[in-house]
Amino acid sequence: MGVYVNDFNEFSVADGTIKASFYLTFVSDRNVSLDDIEIMNGQALSVDMIRDNTNEKEYRITAELTADPDLHRFPFDRHIITVEIEPKLMNELEMVLVIDQANSGIDPEADLPGWGLTSTCSDIFNRTYVPSEVPYSRAVFGFGIERDATSTVLKFFLPIMLIIVVALSSLMLKISSRLGLNASMFLAAVLIH
Repeated sequence: MGVYVNDFNEFSVADGTIKASFYLTFVSDRNVSLDDIEIMNGQALSVDMIRDNTNEKEYRITAELTADPDLHRFPFDRHIITVEIEPKLMNELEMVLVIDQANSGIDPEADLPGWGLTSTCSDIFNRTYVPSEVPYSRAVFGFGIERDATSTVLKFFLPIMLIIVVALSSLMLKISSRLGLNASMFLAAVLIH
């Protein structure tokens, strides 16, 4: 199985969601289709069949995925966007997933406005839902993103610095002008955040 991401868009840190467009490929010793697997951390919004051979399938999928935002380093935060795929009904004895590195990755022209793409990784995990049950094979494809430092500085820190500079320079004005200027600076600070 391989996942090749074309593009990410509409990343919402508050909701923990992102839309992704990617190609999903299967190569199997038996006939397997998209009906046999599911995206565990999201839902497909649209699916287009690209290739449909007996042992090889390729789909173009647009999906809304859930993410687990880590805001410990906000506003310079980093996140891992994952695509997690697992068989719907077949456990590890019936279907074992293996990563196809040749058909996995991210398009070099893919971008997410305000964010930079940093890394890719993929791994297979065994997941059980009941302690005595045979585990299911789960493929996890991870894509690292981080906020663009330049836009972060311009968006978060530059307005605050300008408000501070104007407020400090108002100390050189007459008292009545200073009060009006500081009041407008306070309103501007409230509107920014």
